[in-house]
Amino acid sequence: MDMKAFSNLLLEVFFVMTGLLMALTMIYTLKDENHKTRMGTATFWGILAVIFIFGKIIPSMVVGILIVVIGILSALKQVNIGNLKQLDENFARVKAEKKLPATISGAEIIKLEIPTVFRESLKKIEENIEKHKPDIVICIGQAGGRYGITPERVGINIDDARIEDNKGNQPIDLPIFEDGENAYFSTLPIKAMVKELQEAGIPSSVSNTAGTFVCNHVMYGLMYMIDKKFPNVRGGFIHIPYMTSQVAKKPNTPSMSLDEIAKGLEICLKAAIENKEDVKTIGGTIC
Repeated sequence: MDMKAFSNLLLEVFFVMTGLLMALTMIYTLKDENHKTRMGTATFWGILAVIFIFGKIIPSMVVGILIVVIGILSALKQVNIGNLKQLDENFARVKAEKKLPATISGAEIIKLEIPTVFRESLKKIEENIEKHKPDIVICIGQAGGRYGITPERVGINIDDARIEDNKGNQPIDLPIFEDGENAYFSTLPIKAMVKELQEAGIPSSVSNTAGTFVCNHVMYGLMYMIDKKFPNVRGGFIHIPYMTSQVAKKPNTPSMSLDEIAKGLEICLKAAIENKEDVKTIGGTIC
């Protein structure tokens, strides 16, 4: 085989491999139910995959038509990259949850992933409370920039989203529930959790704000359900910091190893199971 033929072969292999990567991107996009332009974006990547893999044998007119379709999809804003930041945060939380044991202090641990979407997250929580009838419900989210694991004290009745959720929703200055209280407090032993975390050498403190995005929406919504429908259930919310691998390109950003996060969550669950009442200890802040 002469050098020219070898170069052409390498070029063909490159095009096919690139096309396969595009096809894989199409598949992942189709699987992402939270992607707000899933079908348009998947079609975009699917067409590119066909062109790169089969372009040599497809008539040039057909290739031209496919390129026009890609242009139309882009012009109609049907092609988006999705919410990569939120996917990264979900990855850390889910990885930590998967490390939790099946039972803690004799209690069965049921793990549930909820969408980072206003309303839909609450619907899934309510469905699973009705299905499993738990004694305790603890929701977990990630607060990048915090130094430790922070059990939340209170959820407030407001949605004020600085960014869109994973389905493009961005409620601003809207009550979560019109008939709800202005705020609901956690019924978890949050100070006992912090005390046991600190005794284990894991950075922790009580948090007095869960923000005004989906995390607060979930905490408030959970406590609203408990108040209105599930009075025998205890519940609350815990924020975890960035996982170490997430800050590789974020110098001077606080983080915690996956194993330490998982250990910390296990300690929190154990404290919630074993402490019906919270401990009386300092956990407030000046401002």
